[in-house]
Amino acid sequence: IDARKRATRYMLHRTVKILLSVTLVLIYWAVNKPEIKIFATVFVIFYLIFLMFETYTYMQVEKTLKKNENQN
Repeated sequence: IDARKRATRYMLHRTVKILLSVTLVLIYWAVNKPEIKIFATVFVIFYLIFLMFETYTYMQVEKTLKKNENQN
């Protein structure tokens, strides 16, 4: 996979993940309105933590791939 396709897949993955996350929060809101503030706050905190971890991991993979491409 070249860098452009990899970046496109990564952005597609991010887009799908955020759309599914918003859908989950909206479903929870429709089912349990009184608890939505607590749920949404905790959900966003965990989402951001995972997003930071995912971004760091992706950056490390990209560095490794570029290093390997430069050696070849």
